[in-house]
Amino acid sequence: MKFTMTNIQKAITTAQRLLKKYNLHPPINVKQLIETMGITVIEIPFNNPGVSGCIKRSSKNGQPVIIVNKNHMETRKRFTLAHELAHAILHSTNDLHVDTEQIYFRDENSQLAEDIKEIQANQFAAELLMPKHLLTEDIKKETAKINIKEHLNIIIDKLKEKYNVSTEAMTIRIGNILY
Repeated sequence: MKFTMTNIQKAITTAQRLLKKYNLHPPINVKQLIETMGITVIEIPFNNPGVSGCIKRSSKNGQPVIIVNKNHMETRKRFTLAHELAHAILHSTNDLHVDTEQIYFRDENSQLAEDIKEIQANQFAAELLMPKHLLTEDIKKETAKINIKEHLNIIIDKLKEKYNVSTEAMTIRIGNILY
C-alpha cells in the first residue's frame, strides 16, 4: 500500500464512523467495542516486553482474534487494542501481524511512508481514543482557564485522565492537532 493522505483520511474517517455508529464518548471502552463487533480479545503475558499485541484470524471461524500484552499498562493496552482493531477493519489479517514498537505517530519510518498500514492503524487509534473534535473543544476549555505555556503539563495530565490514554499518546495527539 502506498502512502497517501487519502489512506490516512480513510483510517480517521473509519474511526469517526465507529464513534458515531456506537454513540461512543471518551474514555472509550475499546475492549467492549471490539467484543461488540464480534472480535475476540485475549490478554496474555508476552516474554518480550517490546511486543504490544497481535492479530490473527481464527482458524475455526475466520473471525479476527486480537491478543494484547497483559503485562503492559492499561493505557498502553487500550491503544494497542484500538491499533489492532484498525488492522482488523482496514487490512487483511490472514497473516499474523505483530506490533513490537512503542506508540508512534511519526518517526523516521513513518516519515518515509514505508509502512502505511502502521501509520493508518496509529491514526485510527488516535482518532478513536482521542477524537479530534472533542479533544479540540477540551483543549480550548482548558487553555481558556490557564496560561497554556506555563501549564501545558497540567493540561496534558488532565486530558490524559479524561481520555484514559498515556502521557505520550496525549502529548503527540495535542501536538498533531495544534501544529
